[in-house]
Amino acid sequence: QWTYHAKGLWLYENDRDHTPLLTCIGSPNFGARSIQRDLEAQLAILTDNAELRSKFHHERRRLFHYGSLVTSETFKQTSRLAPFW
Repeated sequence: QWTYHAKGLWLYENDRDHTPLLTCIGSPNFGARSIQRDLEAQLAILTDNAELRSKFHHERRRLFHYGSLVTSETFKQTSRLAPFW
């Protein structure tokens, strides 16, 4: 009953190839807490390696397949309400 989030960036080239040229790995948070308190890192990978690009593409597909959109309505559901102690 937990909600997790994933985020990513994948750059595809004009639908010519179905694998991304570039992907970002890490935590792209740029808020005040991230800048002042947390240790954040991000890596951009630009590659022409077909096997690596394929792996990045399949990772994105898995994230989109198993994920679902979360909106403010999601947190109004009874199962999502935090208990009042």
